[in-house]
Amino acid sequence: LPRSLRSVEPWAFLDCTSLSSVSFDPTDITLYDGCFSRSALDTMSGYFYRVGSVLLEYRGSDTMVDVPDGITHIYDGAFAGTDVESVSLPQGIVSIGDFAFDRCRELCQVIFPDGAADTLVYIGDYAFGGTGYTRSMLPDEIADGGFDLHISDFAFVQALNEWVRSDPTPPFDGEYDESEDQ
Repeated sequence: LPRSLRSVEPWAFLDCTSLSSVSFDPTDITLYDGCFSRSALDTMSGYFYRVGSVLLEYRGSDTMVDVPDGITHIYDGAFAGTDVESVSLPQGIVSIGDFAFDRCRELCQVIFPDGAADTLVYIGDYAFGGTGYTRSMLPDEIADGGFDLHISDFAFVQALNEWVRSDPTPPFDGEYDESEDQ
């Protein structure tokens, strides 16, 4: 798909049974639900819905999950809201998308493979938001963020109110005192 393409709409490739491959950068494009429905790319591998090397969604209920070999990108929201507690990432992991594990309230362990610091280039906004997994739990070689690794400033925000609490400006109490203007 061309780099200028920003999204693939629902049912864009519906029933394209001859479509055997597609190339795109999952960090630069939005894939809407069903965009590859009933195409040759619409594959379920156990509880993993994937298109090529991109994990679009985890549809299981296991609390301990091993992401299958060959997955290099965990797409935006792929695990969001699931009951996963521990996830093991495969060799060659390149990106963890925005909101990938958002609201996985029990998530407290992410196992990165040896050499992940050499392949991982992106951890997105709120990737681990609302989880028990914190930035301090990252392996040192990843936390140090090599030259090619982008870790969003908001990747580990636990909840919106955590970010709001960091703002020292007091909230507006709904009343305006005109005497303060004089």
